[in-house]
Amino acid sequence: MQKKPTLFIVAALLLLSAMSYAQPAQKPPAAKSDTSKGPLQLIPSFGAYTNGSKAFAADIKRLLTVNPPLKLKDSKGVTYNIVSFEITWKKKDVSDDIRSGKQKTVYYYVGGDIKGAKLTDSWKEEISNYIQKGEELTFGTILYFDPKRKVNSKAPSIVISIQ
Repeated sequence: MQKKPTLFIVAALLLLSAMSYAQPAQKPPAAKSDTSKGPLQLIPSFGAYTNGSKAFAADIKRLLTVNPPLKLKDSKGVTYNIVSFEITWKKKDVSDDIRSGKQKTVYYYVGGDIKGAKLTDSWKEEISNYIQKGEELTFGTILYFDPKRKVNSKAPSIVISIQ
């Protein structure tokens, strides 16, 4: 006799659990999105150039005579202090192809770490003397001081294509 009540309890529990799965899920009320608050967009710049900019080699040479600091602003116009950044220069060169014996264009990368927001004199001079069409300058791993969180944070990179 004990098996029947136990069997009945097990069957009732199985039926209840099956009914709970069959119930349509209740959706939580839609959250109202606050568009006034959102992540700020950080916009780094080197002179008048931002990420994806195209510049003539002569314009970059003129800009380097002034050697402006790398700047960082958010979408509200607040300026942040740059702590450091990495410069990478995609340089173009001509090399002899061993197989064909003909010259071909090759690219190689030169880079370095810069403390502060300005290029060093050696970088400024090197780029000014040798930059040419088809190359790229990348200002990456841009670290800035975030005064709200009191930490250094990473900003987006800038890639400038030389035409």
